[in-house]
Amino acid sequence: MRKGQAFSTFQLMIAAVVAIAILGILLAIIGGISPQVSSPKHAIENALREAYSSPKIVKSSPQKVRFTEGDRYPGTAFSEVVGGSTVLFKCGSITGCSVEDNGETLAVTSTFDAKIFATCDGGECCVGVGTAITSVSDC
Repeated sequence: MRKGQAFSTFQLMIAAVVAIAILGILLAIIGGISPQVSSPKHAIENALREAYSSPKIVKSSPQKVRFTEGDRYPGTAFSEVVGGSTVLFKCGSITGCSVEDNGETLAVTSTFDAKIFATCDGGECCVGVGTAITSVSDC
């Protein structure tokens, strides 16, 4: 075995260790990045906008949204997004989610994370919070 062969093998081993270390650092950085979560108001608006443009088809938020204790979302705040249609809410079995005013207001009594589902049909839209809905009649 010549002198140069041992040295090149050692260099290759060091390069492999450095590459694995860099890969570990990159994976840690990528794993620590979480996607931006939109506000509940924007998520509801987006789901309603999509549902309004595709009647009778249920649309959902791509990820869970954080609802904060004390917030209230009246359906009238979203009527403009859906061409003046009535917006009703339905809560799943989530602690902290309640519906008031005959389904026209969503009230948050404690902070929780949930997906949003929406569908529209015939001048009415239904928003399910934490529960999958199948039609407007679910509200």
